[in-house]
Amino acid sequence: MQRWLKCNLERGMFSDEMVVTYPATGTEITTVFVPSSDVRGRAGETGKVRVMVAKRGAETLAILPTSYRDSVAVSEHDLSDSP
Repeated sequence: MQRWLKCNLERGMFSDEMVVTYPATGTEITTVFVPSSDVRGRAGETGKVRVMVAKRGAETLAILPTSYRDSVAVSEHDLSDSP
């Protein structure tokens, strides 16, 4: 299922990518480069990234739009159906 994950956004190395950090506040769990087309928001702000969501037992995983399809355990409160 496709959803939007709340995250912090920064400029990437190239003009067509952004750096996504989850969670948006608090202790950093993961930071990845993703295509700009998969994010909503501006660098230096809290935004959203398009993810695929999967369940593993009671855990909710967000599969990020990276070349390796990195995944991270997320809180349901950080997911939404719209950007």
